[in-house]
Amino acid sequence: MLPTIENSERFKTEYNNFKTRINDITDNDRLKSELSDKLNDLLKEVRYVDSQHMDILMAKQLTNIVEDTRSKMLELRQAIDRSLSNYEKTKQAIKG
Repeated sequence: MLPTIENSERFKTEYNNFKTRINDITDNDRLKSELSDKLNDLLKEVRYVDSQHMDILMAKQLTNIVEDTRSKMLELRQAIDRSLSNYEKTKQAIKG
Protein backbone atom coordinates (compact mmCIF):
# COMPACT_ATOMS: atom_id res chain seq x y z
CA MET A 1 0.00 0.00 0.00
CA LEU A 2 1.28 3.44 -0.91
CA PRO A 3 1.72 6.07 1.76
CA THR A 4 -0.91 8.79 1.66
CA ILE A 5 -0.96 12.40 2.71
CA GLU A 6 -4.18 11.85 4.65
CA ASN A 7 -2.58 9.13 6.78
CA SER A 8 0.69 10.95 7.37
CA GLU A 9 1.40 12.02 10.94
CA ARG A 10 2.09 15.59 9.80
CA PHE A 11 -1.29 15.95 8.10
CA LYS A 12 -3.17 14.21 10.92
CA THR A 13 -1.56 16.55 13.46
CA GLU A 14 -2.31 19.65 11.41
CA TYR A 15 -5.88 18.55 10.63
CA ASN A 16 -6.63 17.71 14.28
CA ASN A 17 -5.10 21.00 15.41
CA PHE A 18 -7.30 22.96 13.00
CA LYS A 19 -10.37 20.94 13.97
CA THR A 20 -9.81 21.50 17.68
CA ARG A 21 -9.24 25.22 17.20
CA ILE A 22 -12.35 25.51 15.02
CA ASN A 23 -14.43 23.60 17.58
CA ASP A 24 -13.24 26.06 20.24
CA ILE A 25 -15.02 28.89 18.42
CA THR A 26 -18.22 29.30 20.39
CA ASP A 27 -19.18 32.90 19.77
CA ASN A 28 -19.03 33.21 15.97
CA ASP A 29 -21.11 30.62 14.13
CA ARG A 30 -20.43 32.18 10.72
CA LEU A 31 -16.66 31.95 11.15
CA LYS A 32 -16.90 28.44 12.59
CA SER A 33 -18.99 27.29 9.62
CA GLU A 34 -16.69 29.00 7.11
CA LEU A 35 -13.58 27.41 8.61
CA SER A 36 -15.24 24.00 8.86
CA ASP A 37 -16.07 24.24 5.15
CA LYS A 38 -12.47 25.19 4.33
CA LEU A 39 -11.18 22.31 6.41
CA ASN A 40 -13.49 19.93 4.54
CA ASP A 41 -12.27 21.40 1.24
CA LEU A 42 -8.69 20.81 2.34
CA LEU A 43 -9.48 17.18 3.14
CA LYS A 44 -11.12 16.76 -0.29
CA GLU A 45 -8.02 18.16 -2.01
CA VAL A 46 -5.73 15.87 0.00
CA ARG A 47 -7.87 12.87 -0.86
CA TYR A 48 -7.76 13.85 -4.53
CA VAL A 49 -3.97 14.01 -4.53
CA ASP A 50 -3.84 10.68 -2.70
CA SER A 51 -6.10 9.11 -5.32
CA GLN A 52 -3.80 10.37 -8.06
CA HIS A 53 -0.66 9.16 -6.31
CA MET A 54 -0.28 5.94 -8.31
CA ASP A 55 -0.67 7.76 -11.62
CA ILE A 56 1.92 10.29 -10.54
CA LEU A 57 4.40 7.59 -9.62
CA MET A 58 3.83 5.74 -12.88
CA ALA A 59 4.24 8.88 -14.97
CA LYS A 60 7.15 10.07 -12.79
CA GLN A 61 5.89 13.63 -13.07
CA LEU A 62 3.35 15.91 -11.49
CA THR A 63 0.49 16.84 -13.73
CA ASN A 64 -0.84 20.39 -13.91
CA ILE A 65 -4.02 19.22 -12.21
CA VAL A 66 -2.13 17.88 -9.22
CA GLU A 67 0.04 20.97 -9.08
CA ASP A 68 -3.10 23.12 -9.00
CA THR A 69 -4.48 20.92 -6.24
CA ARG A 70 -1.30 21.30 -4.22
CA SER A 71 -1.60 25.07 -4.58
CA LYS A 72 -5.23 24.92 -3.43
CA MET A 73 -4.22 22.83 -0.42
CA LEU A 74 -1.59 25.38 0.54
CA GLU A 75 -4.01 28.28 0.12
CA LEU A 76 -6.66 26.53 2.21
CA ARG A 77 -4.20 25.68 4.99
CA GLN A 78 -2.92 29.24 5.07
CA ALA A 79 -6.44 30.71 5.04
CA ILE A 80 -7.57 28.45 7.88
CA ASP A 81 -4.49 29.20 9.96
CA ARG A 82 -4.70 32.96 9.30
CA SER A 83 -8.40 33.13 10.23
CA LEU A 84 -7.92 31.05 13.36
CA SER A 85 -4.92 33.11 14.45
CA ASN A 86 -6.81 36.38 13.94
CA TYR A 87 -9.81 35.03 15.84
CA GLU A 88 -7.67 33.76 18.72
CA LYS A 89 -5.73 37.05 18.96
CA THR A 90 -8.99 39.02 19.05
CA LYS A 91 -10.47 36.69 21.64
CA GLN A 92 -7.30 36.96 23.77
CA ALA A 93 -7.33 40.78 23.52
CA ILE A 94 -10.93 40.87 24.72
CA LYS A 95 -10.08 38.65 27.71
CA GLY A 96 -6.84 40.53 28.27
